[in-house]
Amino acid sequence: MASLSSAISGNEKRLESLRQNIIKKTEDEQKELDSAQEEHQTIKQNIKDSQLKLSSLISARSQYDIEKDRDKYIENKNLMEREYAKLESLRKESEIQQKQVNEVKLKIRKAGLEEIKKDMLEVNKQDGFSSEQLNKATEELKQKQQSAIAEDRKSIRESKDAFATQERERAQERLREIFNPHIHSESLSKPVEYVTTSRAYSKGETIEFVDGSRSGSLRGISINKKTNLKTILHEYGHQIEDGNPEVHDLCTDFFRNHIVTGKQTLLFRP
Repeated sequence: MASLSSAISGNEKRLESLRQNIIKKTEDEQKELDSAQEEHQTIKQNIKDSQLKLSSLISARSQYDIEKDRDKYIENKNLMEREYAKLESLRKESEIQQKQVNEVKLKIRKAGLEEIKKDMLEVNKQDGFSSEQLNKATEELKQKQQSAIAEDRKSIRESKDAFATQERERAQERLREIFNPHIHSESLSKPVEYVTTSRAYSKGETIEFVDGSRSGSLRGISINKKTNLKTILHEYGHQIEDGNPEVHDLCTDFFRNHIVTGKQTLLFRP
């Protein structure tokens, strides 16, 4: 128990140090993100205002008699056309601004991943693993992941979908960059199963034996061909947690002391 408490304490200090370092490294990008998101919110509010005005104009038009109120009807028609054009312009502006927000978020994420990777490399160095050993283990993990698809025909077929392949490979690549392959290779290379259900899930659990020892039981993740990168990463996280009892304990403690108490838990905001 003492070793677990020590590990938790050391883990929290390292995590906080890493988090602060990422925040410092991305300070300018965070300001850029705040500005871009604020601008996007303004555009979205303008869209709502325009939609309300159109709704009011449509309601008013229904009250006019085309013959008796011809001038008002024509004026209303012209106002509606201008408002539709304005709304279309705002929607295009919103799309452009959303892309800007996404681009800034991507820059922050990349910077965050680079810092996490540096931390992982430092941990490997402290554990006595050379760069050559790490590269070899990472390449072996990549080969395992590429062939880790459930064997039934439907899953194999769905796994070849362009979007499914892209999101799966992006997730696996990111995980290889920031998780120690010497420790988590099994968790990160279990079969990926493609199913028709909309909800993705991880198949695994931490088993405790009568003698008090524990082991992870992993059967991979289940997703569908439309599951995005974020969700795939989330499910792999469950595999890592269930594949290692110590990681499970650290996650449980982190949840209890951070999520439940409402403390800041993100390494970086996006």
